[in-house]
Amino acid sequence: MKKSLTLMLAAISAVFFACSDDSSSDNGTGGGSVTVELSGSIVVDTLNKTIITLVQEFEDECVNKGAGVYNWESVDHGLDSSYSKYEFIGDTLVVYDCEYVDDDGDFRYCDDEGQMMVGGKAGKLDGTWKTILCMYDTEDSESTCFTPCSEVSGGKLSEEEMEKMSEEMEKAYAKDPEKASKMYENMIDRMTCLDNMEMQKRGLDEGTVKISGNEISTKSTQYYDLDVLFDDFMNSEFMSKFYRSLANEDPYVPDYSYLIEEDSSDVEEYKESANVEVLKQTKSSVTFKVAGQTVSVDVDEYDISLDLFELSMSVSVNGKSCQLQVEEGEVTEGLCKSENGEFFKKSTIEDASGNKITIVSKYEKSNEDEYENCTESLMDSLYAAIRKNNSSSSGDDDYETSYDPAESFSKKAMSDRELAKKKFLKISRKFSRMLKKLAK
Repeated sequence: MKKSLTLMLAAISAVFFACSDDSSSDNGTGGGSVTVELSGSIVVDTLNKTIITLVQEFEDECVNKGAGVYNWESVDHGLDSSYSKYEFIGDTLVVYDCEYVDDDGDFRYCDDEGQMMVGGKAGKLDGTWKTILCMYDTEDSESTCFTPCSEVSGGKLSEEEMEKMSEEMEKAYAKDPEKASKMYENMIDRMTCLDNMEMQKRGLDEGTVKISGNEISTKSTQYYDLDVLFDDFMNSEFMSKFYRSLANEDPYVPDYSYLIEEDSSDVEEYKESANVEVLKQTKSSVTFKVAGQTVSVDVDEYDISLDLFELSMSVSVNGKSCQLQVEEGEVTEGLCKSENGEFFKKSTIEDASGNKITIVSKYEKSNEDEYENCTESLMDSLYAAIRKNNSSSSGDDDYETSYDPAESFSKKAMSDRELAKKKFLKISRKFSRMLKKLAK
């Protein structure tokens, strides 16, 4: 794992998330922030200007103590180390992220760009250093600073806004070139500024590092994005695939992972191809008629947080309904109970002392098998109705569509529920592990 002093402000000890000052907030768009405080020790080589950061890695885990017994405990995973080089440019401290140390004790590789910090004394690591949104290129001996979008009027510029502003500038230029020029400057500022997630990806962070002798402590704000901005489920890829299956006379219920993939154009196209008559529709539900059958899709709950994914949805045909309930995610202290044991996925690890312990790695509770069997039965009856309706319409009992069974099977395979689980794990992983992944 690639980590250094600079990454302590972003990811080095994300494993301490459970022990940190968790002042998390959600921005209402599938993301939020959390304040992380942690500490460790450092070994400084002033001659070679290198730093080795050492942190005892603890993490709160749900530990299986025996048959049906689960305790929420702090597990010692051992000493974790990271490497960095430093230099002073005037009174500014610059820290470069480095790879691991080889057998000769040499740092294998260090970045050319380093995080810049101010607030301490030139030539002395001891002190409180505040990171700034600037990187120093040691090869070119140049610094580059970035502007956060929070300091730019209008914030980050979207593609839609860019098109609108371009049109407005064109109109304004003929009447007032000076006004058009200011609009252009603002557009460039909004295009080049960095939002919180962009700054974090670049290794930039606003935080503090306090060094005293061989002790180090850090405090920083970390941002996360769960990628769930789209919530118009009835204009999603889920519905376009569903309508397409009706048009192909091979009805099946797609995997729920497609609910948050926008696909409104195909929804309209396949809705028309399937001769669907929509009776009522909202973002989370739709009722329509096809081949004389009344079909409903309702998404009652679709909630993704840092620890848990929860879904409740149903598919109905002529009043007969199939209900899906899913809860999946990391095990929290509240879930670490014996009554949840049947929903736990476990693994055996060794702690820092070499003791083998069994921890709960995941929580999975769903009725997916029951739901799939139920929807297959519903789709069988819907298939019969669609075939009968189309045959009657064509006046030919031997009417055949261009439906290709092999192609349809391939599409179904791609909709396997494992895809949903992989997608969920990607976006709703416990935040500490999300940060560790960023540090690789």
